[in-house]
Amino acid sequence: MFTKNQNPTSSRTPATRYSIRNERGQGLIEYLVIVALMGVATIAIVRTMGAVVSSRFASVSAALQGQELKGGSKVRVNKSAYEKRDLGNFFEGAETDSKSGSGAGRNNVSAE
Repeated sequence: MFTKNQNPTSSRTPATRYSIRNERGQGLIEYLVIVALMGVATIAIVRTMGAVVSSRFASVSAALQGQELKGGSKVRVNKSAYEKRDLGNFFEGAETDSKSGSGAGRNNVSAE
């Protein structure tokens, strides 16, 4: 097929070789753009959620040490939310919304 002196890639023109290299570079650039967008999105999510996560860790740490966290709101759960129920008192304490007819036990939790 090819003779000894003939190069199998010599049939390609310089423009064809440049086009192949250009497509490889285009794929690399596309991956870099995707990675950059993911990085920016991750930074935005971490900045947004960082304060919430930090406050949760602080409240857990304070609770484990037996201290009260200052400035935070406490949640008090009424006894009706955790007491044993049977079919006789199953619907006691349930509050329904007059517009939609839904809502289960919203009066069992109150903020202090």
